[in-house]
Amino acid sequence: MKILSVITFTLFSIAAYASEVKTDLFTITLPDTLAVETDNESRLLAFGKNNPYSPPFLSIEFNIQGKVSIIRENVNKELTSLGGKLTEVMCSPDCSAWYGELEMSKENKKLSRHHYIGKNKVFSYIISYGTDEGIDKAKLFVFELASQLNKS
Repeated sequence: MKILSVITFTLFSIAAYASEVKTDLFTITLPDTLAVETDNESRLLAFGKNNPYSPPFLSIEFNIQGKVSIIRENVNKELTSLGGKLTEVMCSPDCSAWYGELEMSKENKKLSRHHYIGKNKVFSYIISYGTDEGIDKAKLFVFELASQLNKS
């Protein structure tokens, strides 16, 4: 629990300017540096306001009940083929979750890719996040998003 509170504090101190995003299933807070689009029922997409063709890219697909095992298998195959791996992680009570990350270099720039698949009592979801901000910072961001989703 101590680690999660440090993660939460770190993220919100970095993302001092934030926007609240509401869908039919949850409300989350995202940095206001992201442009956000959602259909409110199954998908949320976000990308940098200044340059939508460069990282960060965020996708949250939700209402994926019945597809979790297939999605988990497909994501793990893809990560494994690139040198990563999806592993089970701890999340809130009454929740199952898996996380995988991958770091790549492109044009002398380090990029990281993160996937978090969660299943709680209310809904299931997958967070996919690609960024150039550093693998550790990005991992904290993804876990904070998952925490927000699980509290909704």
